[in-house]
Amino acid sequence: MGLIPEEIARKFGHLSLAQVHTALAYYHANRGEIDRDLESEAREAEAREELHRVVPPREIDRAVERKKQFETNPSRHTYQEAEHG
Repeated sequence: MGLIPEEIARKFGHLSLAQVHTALAYYHANRGEIDRDLESEAREAEAREELHRVVPPREIDRAVERKKQFETNPSRHTYQEAEHG
């Protein structure tokens, strides 16, 4: 963000200056892990966005619903039903 802690506390009025310093200290102590998590989440978001460009949302909804039904009662579904459902 490029802000100093006092500016962050002012911008996010629900945070005290002490909370801002605590958050910054935590970030700097765990920077590698946090950055890896953020990169992973960004890749997942890109994959979901790409999926939505390729597959219409209603088809995704149908596939998710079929998966839920299968997980709830797998014995009711054959391979063909799960595949062609």
